[in-house]
Amino acid sequence: MKSSIKCLVIACLAAVPLIQAQTGVRFAYESVVDGNAFRNYEKLSDVIQQPRFSIDHQRTGERGSVQFFYNASAFLFSEYSQRQYYYHNAGVTGEYWGASGRQTFSWGLQGGQRVNKDAAYQYYDYQNVNAYLNLRIDHQNGRIFVLGAQARYRHNSHLPVFDFLESLAFVRGSLFLKTRTTVIAMVQGGNKAFTQSSIDEAWVATVTGNGQPGRGKGRGNAGQDTVYTRVVYGESAQEGVFQLTASLRLAQSLGGKTGIAVEALVQRNLSGDSRVLSGQDGGYEANDELFDDPYSYDMEQLSFILTQLLPWQSRIQLQGALGNKTYDRPVYTLEGEAVEDLQRHDRPRLWSVSFSKTFRLAQGLTLSVDYASVDQRSNAAYYRYQASVTRLGCALRF
Repeated sequence: MKSSIKCLVIACLAAVPLIQAQTGVRFAYESVVDGNAFRNYEKLSDVIQQPRFSIDHQRTGERGSVQFFYNASAFLFSEYSQRQYYYHNAGVTGEYWGASGRQTFSWGLQGGQRVNKDAAYQYYDYQNVNAYLNLRIDHQNGRIFVLGAQARYRHNSHLPVFDFLESLAFVRGSLFLKTRTTVIAMVQGGNKAFTQSSIDEAWVATVTGNGQPGRGKGRGNAGQDTVYTRVVYGESAQEGVFQLTASLRLAQSLGGKTGIAVEALVQRNLSGDSRVLSGQDGGYEANDELFDDPYSYDMEQLSFILTQLLPWQSRIQLQGALGNKTYDRPVYTLEGEAVEDLQRHDRPRLWSVSFSKTFRLAQGLTLSVDYASVDQRSNAAYYRYQASVTRLGCALRF
């Protein structure tokens, strides 16, 4: 394995005759006050600290560039410390520019690993490998076309029945008009294939906690811990699912410092079914592939972004989204019983406002403040909730 990595590094370096080399280091820290950290009806709050470290080395030549990178991050929960986890990933990306300057070939390869601190959440542990290839073609008449393909393999350390290989292919076209309007259309096909046949009982563990799966050990339940056995189940015997996604985005400049973009997106599962865990869990996962797999629902979404550049290297951004999700699994009661002949249906409403500023006194120093509000409407009582999230962050690159 080490010899293969060494050969890859040598090949990447040899492919780009050196003109310029640059190494960058970035430190970032974010503090998150989450009013509903489990994203459910109980509305349990937490404060999450998120330190991040990145380092990269880029070599640039006459016809291309190559970049090596490493990222490390930690998610430290104050109230429910059992949820703490760490993520590392490293990889290489590159670009090759055609002789005419109108074609760009880009590629990338990376691997990552998530490690959870406590046994109660180790079912989230995984390793993944991701590779992509893109071809961008620029036309003189203000059109850009991008063709791309991506493959991703994920191994779940304690849930191998959820191991999968995902394959994606897309085509995206952009049109830039004289009215300072940009039109971007995209069509993407994705296939998620599970590598093992499904079984009913996917994972069993004996843990110490307050007897409520998904809650962890908080400051407020000291002296109430019990030992219990936790069992989670896979719901689908399907071997995979094919999904088609299409989107249309309109962006308009409203002057030198103001811009607005509106996007409509449709997502459909054309064949197969996803495989998800049936426990009433999840929560602080931006893209939870165990409890809320993006391949487990059809979706329509309308979103907008309004950006205003401000003086002194600062900007403010307002975002909003209306969604409609129809899942391929049943509704559960708060007691964990499936409701007969009723499929889960969510209608999320999201809006957020963010402010960021870059300081000249320290090169690459950026401070940011973000606030987001979520109104999750659902026919499943467990997933019917409101949430508010405030983020304070800083980042320094040198």
